[in-house]
Formats: sequence, structure tokens, C-alpha cells
Amino acid sequence: MEFHLRQAWAELLYNDEQGPLRTTPVAPVQPSPSGREKKSKAHNQSGLPLQSFDGFMKSLATLALARIRLGDKGPLYTRTTKPTPLQARAFELLAIEVV
Repeated sequence: MEFHLRQAWAELLYNDEQGPLRTTPVAPVQPSPSGREKKSKAHNQSGLPLQSFDGFMKSLATLALARIRLGDKGPLYTRTTKPTPLQARAFELLAIEVV
């Protein structure tokens, strides 16, 4: 599951989308030019901040579903917190609508 999420969210993560470069099998791994650019700018092309996968999952965890009842027998309302632009883009990339 994590593999597929990393692929879907590649533009939001520090992951090197082109993959690391090696000149020989024994040479140390070097980031691709686009990977170096991502790391130096710390933001993607849309201006959203880049994060590690773990940090990104923590950011997504702040989205909450609240169930509110007015009084003991009053109507029950369900609301989600408004997603941040980063959260909204993450769900957009997965084709999930947050209501």
C-alpha cells in the first residue's frame, strides 16, 4: 500500500521521481537533477511544501470527522475539518472527494 501511495503522491514528497543515478555498480548513488532541485527548493511546482512520507502521513492525520448532536435527542450533524491545500491535493491525486 505504501508503495502505491508514494507513487501517487510523488509530487508532494521528497522522493526522487527519476530515481537515483549511478555511473558504475560500485559508485555511490547520486540524486537525479530533478531530485536535487526538489531538495533545494523544498516546494513543488505548485508551491506546496514537500515532506517525507512519515511527515506527510502526520499532516493528513489532522483531517478530522466531527459528529455533533444538539442536545440529548437533537439532530446529529457530521462535518469534516476543512482540508489544507496540501491535504486537498493529496486526496485529489488519489481521486477521493473529501466532503
